[in-house]
Amino acid sequence: MAVRARPAFFYGWLIVAVAFYSNLISTGTGFYIWNVFQGPILAELHWTRTQFSAGLGLSMFVNSFLGLLTGYLVTRFGPRRLMVLGAGLNGAAYVLLARMQSPWEFYLLLGAALSFAGACLSGVVVNYAVSNWFVLRRGKALGLATMGISVSGAILPLLGQSLLDLYGDWRSACFGIAILVWATLIPLALIFLKGRPEELGLLPDDADPALPPPSLVAENDRHWSGRDALRTPAFWRIILPYAGAITALSAILSQLVIRFTDVGFSSRQATTILALTALSGAAGKYFWGALCDRFRVERLAAGLFLLQAAGILVLILVKNLAGVALFTAVYGFSMGGVLSTFPIITAAMFGRRSFAVVSGIMSPILALRLAGTVILGLSYDRYGSYDQAYLLFLVVYLFAAGAIFPLEKPGAKAGGPA
Repeated sequence: MAVRARPAFFYGWLIVAVAFYSNLISTGTGFYIWNVFQGPILAELHWTRTQFSAGLGLSMFVNSFLGLLTGYLVTRFGPRRLMVLGAGLNGAAYVLLARMQSPWEFYLLLGAALSFAGACLSGVVVNYAVSNWFVLRRGKALGLATMGISVSGAILPLLGQSLLDLYGDWRSACFGIAILVWATLIPLALIFLKGRPEELGLLPDDADPALPPPSLVAENDRHWSGRDALRTPAFWRIILPYAGAITALSAILSQLVIRFTDVGFSSRQATTILALTALSGAAGKYFWGALCDRFRVERLAAGLFLLQAAGILVLILVKNLAGVALFTAVYGFSMGGVLSTFPIITAAMFGRRSFAVVSGIMSPILALRLAGTVILGLSYDRYGSYDQAYLLFLVVYLFAAGAIFPLEKPGAKAGGPA
């Protein structure tokens, strides 16, 4: 195949931008915005916090298994088709959510429609697209792309609160969200998203077509089947610590606004705290992602898990603005690193050719997130506080730090050449 000369601007950075926005929409509409919709929904429909938490947990649970499906689909059909499908389904789900009355409707729409939409708009799909365009600068690229996950926590709750203030009810706000997703994400995916640099006659990292770096050749020669990956210690030393850490942070962030209103902050102040935590996480994604291009990623991950544990201690004790500032700095900044290093460490261990397959196999184990949100709801309904659940999550982070550190790259051959 003939390769054209390199253009002045590397198209891979457009892929990163689309991935950033897709992560923002997926995480914001599937997770963060429910922080501000939770209060109005509970007040109108008279649900318990456990009932509401179960809906969020079910969505995370189902989404975890869908990663296995989208890992297969993205290698067959490419990321663009899946992203367009996900955006269309996301908007349709919000139209139906605006009309829901009972918990089973909430569970069905979050657990089926929004979960599948989210699997098509983030996770394996967008990480696969970015990993195909970058190898040597993969840490920075994935760090930038996954910043959308945290930035959504700053933008979508504030947008949701503004829609609530404008329309006066959460149902009308849901219609507004549907229109936003349809009008922005579908055109972006259709126009700009390309699956691989080879489609445009380019190489990953904007490498010189006449002399690709040896690291590209070495990585592309490897192909891991799901069965072979499961047999490696590296697979389990990655997924078990990250599954525990993501379970904890997903649960904490799912009800962070109502946590701060419980301890005396106003709804607007609590939403702002969530936004600041998310922005700190966005900065952390880029910072820790860029560090992964220079240092051993498993050592960075162990340090991040310990910082998360320290952030939980601050969250339990926080009662004033000084404590809030410390929490957003410690927990938010390290949270961003946890989410950005997960795809980076997976790609580094198993290569870009096998990234979608290995990530898809890992996804079902992330179903543990259901337990985290349910534990959080039960903690409040039984003890009147989230603190008991927070202490359990702290222990999980300590386990994750100890388990990730002795990570070694798998053997040179598994499954043969790609």
